[in-house]
Amino acid sequence: MSEIDLASFNPVEGSITVFLSVAGRHRDALARGRAFLETYAHVPVTDSTVAKAFGDAHNGIALCLAMLGHTEEARTHFDRAFEIYDQPNMKSATVEMMLRTLIIPYFATDEHEFELQLRSFERLMDSVESLFTFDPQILALSRQHRWLLLRGCWKEAERSAMSHNGFLGVNSYSNDATATLAELCRLRGEYQQAWLHIMSLLPDGPDQEPGTIRYTTGIYAIQTAANLALDENEFVHARDWIKAHRYWLEWSEAALGWAEHDLLNARYRLLTGDPERAQAHAREALASASHPSQPLVLLAIHRLLGMIARDAGEFDEATDHLRKAGDIAANARARYEQVLVEIEQIALSIATGETNGISEKIEVARGLLSEIGAEPALARLSELDGQLLSMPESPAGFAALTEREMDVLRLVAAGLPNADVAERLSISPRTVTTHLSSIYRKLDTSSRTTITRIAIEHGLSA
Repeated sequence: MSEIDLASFNPVEGSITVFLSVAGRHRDALARGRAFLETYAHVPVTDSTVAKAFGDAHNGIALCLAMLGHTEEARTHFDRAFEIYDQPNMKSATVEMMLRTLIIPYFATDEHEFELQLRSFERLMDSVESLFTFDPQILALSRQHRWLLLRGCWKEAERSAMSHNGFLGVNSYSNDATATLAELCRLRGEYQQAWLHIMSLLPDGPDQEPGTIRYTTGIYAIQTAANLALDENEFVHARDWIKAHRYWLEWSEAALGWAEHDLLNARYRLLTGDPERAQAHAREALASASHPSQPLVLLAIHRLLGMIARDAGEFDEATDHLRKAGDIAANARARYEQVLVEIEQIALSIATGETNGISEKIEVARGLLSEIGAEPALARLSELDGQLLSMPESPAGFAALTEREMDVLRLVAAGLPNADVAERLSISPRTVTTHLSSIYRKLDTSSRTTITRIAIEHGLSA
């Protein structure tokens, strides 16, 4: 670098971009970072100070773009930061930030991408171990918990999140680990402990001002708090946290997080007995999470919409939403979320009376949930088990009904005459008569009243 360049170059300006972006001031950080890169475009990267300044600028810009939903441009800046940094610890921090703010939110179902970045992070951490000025355990251990939680490895996630104890006191790594522990305790039903974690991060509760803690940690903790209050049916408290969630989103001008906000509102409306408004909020969430696509949020939205449709008796719609949710969970290898979807599919099967093999599915789900200690989900399974035991025994031949025969049976049980059944199913009245004859034979009756009663008892009325 020439003496003129050195005199004009201010590396702090590059680092400010990261500080502002981490605090959640995304528009300000984006403007500062781009101005820095434009101003010093002519400056060559000749030493570690310059490399860090440029790397920080690209990293901060990438984080902002990811939070604003500009995924491809964010990836470009993350890649550039990775190339410019000349220290393994800075490179590893870049990969970790990209995993957290770009790969997990937007590409969780892209297994190749996810594993590629994770392996890159692990290789870099091996290099970091050679640096005497940086303790790799702080990053390597304390920052793996979020994706371990995602993959259903709860014991490992807990060990990872707890590993920050004793490392440099309270810092952004320990705060982020505490947020993960709060969510983990919530999912295990350890509500009191979850609140202790939340309040250690947000001592002012829903009144906590943004900018007082790393933005991504704070918004995640607020979301957990809102869900926690809903879990406990503390609806006034839940509204306060949902309002805080909105306030932080508006303050930061982030796009990422609005789908989760709509989902919180949907869950609140459903639990307070307003399924129509819950569905409206869920559909708003669906639109927000689709552009750009946010698979894990879409998973939760489809699961909720499936529950709403099932309770409304819209079984085909419920089946479609739960199938979409299950596909996303499987592709993301989100083990716990996959079991939650399976629980709602079990509930749907009970509602439609299609209970063959349900007991076995309940036991498989119970085994997986017991392994990770998911007590609220286990309680839901026990509730479904009780419903299954209280159902009237299916008559001989019930399981032998074809899908089309089940459709005919539902409509007949709803009181429709054969002609209307035919019109609904786009078949001829003669075909309806043929299906009814088969239903009578399989259920060992010749009475329309009897098959109607059987259908209603098993939740098959349309």
